[in-house]
Formats: sequence, structure tokens, C-alpha cells
Amino acid sequence: MLDVGCGTGHVCLRFAGKFAQIIGIDPSKPMLAEAASIASAGGLAEFEFRRLKAEDLPAGLGMFRLVTFGASFHRVDQVQVTETVYDMLESQGGLALLFPPVPWRGDASWKAALRGKVKEWTGKTLGGPFEPSQNVIARSRFGTCQVRDFQEDHVWSTAQLTGFLLSTSSCSPAILGTGAHEFESDLAAALLHVHPQGRFPDMLETTVVLSRKP
Repeated sequence: MLDVGCGTGHVCLRFAGKFAQIIGIDPSKPMLAEAASIASAGGLAEFEFRRLKAEDLPAGLGMFRLVTFGASFHRVDQVQVTETVYDMLESQGGLALLFPPVPWRGDASWKAALRGKVKEWTGKTLGGPFEPSQNVIARSRFGTCQVRDFQEDHVWSTAQLTGFLLSTSSCSPAILGTGAHEFESDLAAALLHVHPQGRFPDMLETTVVLSRKP
């Protein structure tokens, strides 16, 4: 198995014991170190982590039965990487793109406040517009794919929402710089103005795009 943009291993570590070898790649050295530490602590000898970008593939890694992208496909050169991954898969090998839920998608008033603060601080508009990833897969040699959605009720806290945003590439401490703590306070104030109790109901939707090499 190959996990592209593995981060701290939040996807690939769940496949422990399912494959003879699992390789995770990511451009972030600290995240790879954390993933390797978790695998080592669990005695998971099948794991290997390498500092590579998706665009560096195939990088001599060999052939795979499964390639996954956990919340990372939107960050890569999708056309190039999809075609490269196709050639790295064995016959009947699978591709899985995982898109976890994000708190800014939807029409709730607190979501509008959240999006507004991010726009104010970073100049970025959360949520796209982006071309659906299944369109990219459909135009590739994979040809077809399945899309599955999973929904779950959830209630966010103010701390969870600010922490989530700081973990993203749009609002990371590296982006916000010395204003990170002020951003946290400003965002929290805006959210609490909408819901003073600090509870933000949501419907979490996870999308999985699945395809298979013929």
C-alpha cells in the first residue's frame, strides 16, 4: 500500500496488518517523524515513511495493490499524479481518495462567520470552487469511479473549530505568523457572537472516491 500525503499516518496506520508493506510519503519532515514514531511504538515493522512529494512519484517505489490520498489529493498536480499512480498499481489495484468533513461547508450562520474571519485574516475563500475529484479520475485512464458519502451528526466546540483551522494549510501558524493568537481570539469572539453557548451543531460528511485499475 502507498499513502500519498500521509501526514502523521492518520490513514495508513489504520491498515496495519493488511499489507506486507505500507509506504507513506509526505513533504513534511516533522509529520513523517510523528508517523514513524507511532508505527515504531506499535511494533509495526511493515511501515516505511519517506519524504517525497506526490509529483516525485514513482521514485522507484515499485508496484502497489492500493494507493490512498487522505485529504491530500486537492494539493497535488492531479492530472500528472493520477496518471503516474495508474502505472504504479498492479492489475485490479485500487485507488481511494478520502475527503474528510470540514466545518466551513454549509449555510449555517456560524459557518458564515467562520468563513468571513478566514477571508478577513488571510484573503482566502474557503471551500473552492474546486473541480470535483471524480471528474479528474473519470478523464484519466481509470475511466470510472464510485463516490460514497458518509454522514454523522456532530457538535463542535469553539476550541475544536479554532484548532481545526490552525491545522489547515489556509490558516496554519506559518501563514498567520505572529498574528496566530490574535486570529484565534478574533475567530472565537465571532463564533460566540452567533452561539454564545459555544456549541456549533453540524452534519459531518465524509466523501470517498474509489476506482480500480482494469
